[in-house]
This record gives sequence, C-alpha cells and structure tokens, in this order.
Amino acid sequence: MKLSEKSLLLIFLLVSGVIGIWLIYPIIRPSRSIHASAVEVSVTDMVHTTGLWCQAGHTNGFTGVILETYRGGVAKSRSSVSNGLLEGVSFDYFTNGLVQVEQRYVGGVSDGIRTKWHANGRKLSQGRVVKGKLEGTFRSWAEQGMLIEEMELRDGLGQGLARLYYPSGFIKTEARLINGKPVEQKNWRDGEQAAAPSVAGSFRTGHL
Repeated sequence: MKLSEKSLLLIFLLVSGVIGIWLIYPIIRPSRSIHASAVEVSVTDMVHTTGLWCQAGHTNGFTGVILETYRGGVAKSRSSVSNGLLEGVSFDYFTNGLVQVEQRYVGGVSDGIRTKWHANGRKLSQGRVVKGKLEGTFRSWAEQGMLIEEMELRDGLGQGLARLYYPSGFIKTEARLINGKPVEQKNWRDGEQAAAPSVAGSFRTGHL
C-alpha cells in the first residue's frame, strides 16, 4: 500500500515523540518503595561531577536518596543512588503528592518498567526500558482511562504494529513499522474498526 506523505509524517512523528519524551526525561525522578532508612539528601547539597553524584565537599560517590522539592518543601522527586550512580527505584511527584513517574536504574542507566501517571492517578503510559532504550510493548492512555496508543519497539525503534485509538475504543490508525519508519498504514473513521485484539494482549485501560 502506498502511503501519503501526510500519513507517513504522522506515524514518524508519533514514534519519534514517544521515544524522545521517554528517553530525554530529567534524570532526578522518584517511586513508592524507596527504603525508609536510606540517607536522604537535598539535590541542592549535591554535585554531579565525573559522572557521579557526590555530596558537596565530598569526593566519594553518594549512597542514599536524592530529594528534590517544589517551592514550599513538597517532594518533587526521590531517586535512589549507590556509589554515585542512580540505582534502583526513582520517583517524580505531582504537587498534589501523587506519583507522576516511576522508573528503575541500573548503574546509572534507566532499565526496567517505566510508568507515568496523570494527575488524577490514572496511568498515562507504560513500557519497558532496557539499558536506556525502549523495548517491547509501549502503551499510553487518556486521562479518563481509555487506551489511545500502543506500539511495539525494539532497541528504541518502532518495530511491528502500532495503533492509535479513538476515545470510543475503535482503531483510528494502524501502521506497520520497520526500524521506526512506517511501511504500511490504514486509517478508519470512528466506529469502523473494532479494537480487539490489541498489539500485545488485552490490557486496555489505564486504571490502577
């Protein structure tokens, strides 16, 4: 099937946007289960030098939790660090205290399930990161909980099926990707194409 330039651009921007947002996210971000006994230090008392997080005035890599706050002292992020490198769970928070982003690090590199939430507590997106690159099925949901996007990625690039959905749950666009570029695409009007089965499995809502 020959694709129009407009259709190709739509899918390319979709894939590029997903990867960009996920991989160029600020490094200081938190999760729900950081060990309560860990030493917690404000990011304002830390320095990042020679690739390591150290307390101001120290040269040894820091081990503990780095805390970032909003004005007023409400937690903005909590990140676990070991010997100067991000290690373990990291959380970002909304100003209302709910978790905004939860992800894990290994040796300073994002590695594991990364989940984001809307401010109302429902999931915004979820996917697996392997050594800093998205791998496997990525999904995102509307604030009301409906699935709006899902795609398969390999080594950080779209690979295989990608779909966009209408709020009704019907498929809006379906594309086949190779190395992040669409090679085939179909579009439907709302109500024309049923949504099942999904790209991978039947996980279709963003409710907690």
